[in-house]
Amino acid sequence: MNVDPHCSRCGASVESPDHIILHCPFTKAAWFGSLLAFRVPADDQFSIQDWIEGWHEWGKVGKKRFKELSCYCTFLAWSLWLARNALMMGRAKMKPQEVLQAAATAYHEFLNCLSPPHSQDRRPNPMTSSIAAWQPPQRPFILLTTDASWSSDQKVCGLGIILRDSHGALVFAKTEINSFDSIVLGEALAIRLGLLEAISEDVQFLKVESNNQQVISYINNKNKLAPLTLQPVIADILHVATYFSECVFTFIPREANVVADSLARKALSTMRTTVWPLSTPWLKEMCNLPTMCSSHLNE
Repeated sequence: MNVDPHCSRCGASVESPDHIILHCPFTKAAWFGSLLAFRVPADDQFSIQDWIEGWHEWGKVGKKRFKELSCYCTFLAWSLWLARNALMMGRAKMKPQEVLQAAATAYHEFLNCLSPPHSQDRRPNPMTSSIAAWQPPQRPFILLTTDASWSSDQKVCGLGIILRDSHGALVFAKTEINSFDSIVLGEALAIRLGLLEAISEDVQFLKVESNNQQVISYINNKNKLAPLTLQPVIADILHVATYFSECVFTFIPREANVVADSLARKALSTMRTTVWPLSTPWLKEMCNLPTMCSSHLNE
């Protein structure tokens, strides 16, 4: 029996574990669309072993976070393998977002099995329940969340902003590449960008959330003098804020700012400015997951 050794999905390369898990265009789309925003290296010699060996870099963010990230990657890789098998058996032809959803579901189920069933004092998981504190704004406000991601090696940064209404629905999302020498300045630039885009969207009542307490304190306390490099941006923010009927600035924990953080990292991955369509699968998935917003919506 003659069997075609080429990938049944793309047909461009001989099928191998490395191709199925990393290098197939379908697979690359899934990894880039995931919460990790991982861009698979173009080098076809980059192997699963190379990829796993690179996980040690995650150890810098703590043992618990390392376990969460490696666990998520494992389930996504397994889901990609299962999707390939389903295609080969003629059972289903899954889309990348369907694979991502399957991986996320398996990941959450696995973590739930590991958690004590009646524990009242366990700390929330950053990739699952920690964002449950996020809530849409009270009407008539629109919520703007912003974040910045800085690459010291590339000397560039990514800005991410997202606008959502009182039902938690997407209004606007944008990523932008910028250049600055401190993350504090980047966080301020992200807020300024968000304010300007909110004006373009004809927003009248705006609530701004950032996970940088330092920047929020400079904005809310006019008697607090910001560093010299930050002063022009803070002045711009205060001036632009006067164009709204009402504009408030609030600090939130980093764990409650996952969507804006993912957008900022997307900017570094794509290295370009992008206004994301509201129908973008990975963006909709992040905003619609139960853990991305509170089960109580403000009326």
